[in-house]
Amino acid sequence: MTRDDQASAAVEVVTDFLRLMEKRDLVAAARYVAPDVDIVFPGDRHFGDLEALVESAGKRYRNVAKNIELVDSISNGAESVVYVIGRLSGVDASGAGFEDIRFIDRLVVKDGLITDHQVWNDLAENGVVVPRDSAGESSR
Repeated sequence: MTRDDQASAAVEVVTDFLRLMEKRDLVAAARYVAPDVDIVFPGDRHFGDLEALVESAGKRYRNVAKNIELVDSISNGAESVVYVIGRLSGVDASGAGFEDIRFIDRLVVKDGLITDHQVWNDLAENGVVVPRDSAGESSR
């Protein structure tokens, strides 16, 4: 498999994974995740499993959808890095809708599995979620 083929395959893994997570089909999404995955959300919140991630997110917003604007990938032959860039929309924890919130996801795919997923977004900057301090307390 060429590096371009690896990068393309990684894009398929990542986009399918994100679509399944959006639908909250955790069983299907889990087939794309390595057992030792590190998923890092804003506020340096680390998750090793999808159930814990969804439980935490449920305290911050009711649902979120990704409008993907750009997917970029590169492979070094051993692993591929995929960047997904776009805008978020959804409903916050209080029931108010939001849209047009920037996000970037960076995912590492090795042997067809996501080993690392870094998430950056402007949800806190736009007042959708309440920023947390290092102890997990609201900073407002």
